[in-house]
Amino acid sequence: MRHLIKSVVFSVSFGVLATSAALAQRPASSEPLSSHDVPIILAEQKLGEIAKVKVDRAGRIYLNGRIVTLENLKRELSRLHKANGAVWYHRENPYQDPPPEALAVLQAIIDARLPVKLLEKDFD
Repeated sequence: MRHLIKSVVFSVSFGVLATSAALAQRPASSEPLSSHDVPIILAEQKLGEIAKVKVDRAGRIYLNGRIVTLENLKRELSRLHKANGAVWYHRENPYQDPPPEALAVLQAIIDARLPVKLLEKDFD
C-alpha cells in the first residue's frame, strides 16, 4: 500500500512539473515580440512610430538620418509623444565624454516623456 501511495504522489508531482514546464515554454500572447517590427510593446503598452536619434562626435543631431536643430528635434519629440511613439538613441563614441548637444538631446527626450532605447551600435 505504501508503495502504491508513493507511486501516486510521484505521478501527480511529475505531472504537475511537466505541465508547468510546458506552460513556461509556451509564449504568452502579452509578451513583447522579439522582432524589430512596429508596433513595439513596452510595459504592456503598444508604441507606434520610432524616431531614430543620433548625435555624432561633432555634436550634430540626426533625426531619422537627417541633420536637425535641437529646437526641431524638440518639436518632433512633442509630436511623437502625442502619437504614443518612442526613441532609439545612439551616440557616436559612447565611451568618451559626450558633446554638450548629446546631453541636451537626452534632456529633450526626458522632457518629452518618451520611452527610449539606448543603442551602442549605429542604426544608419
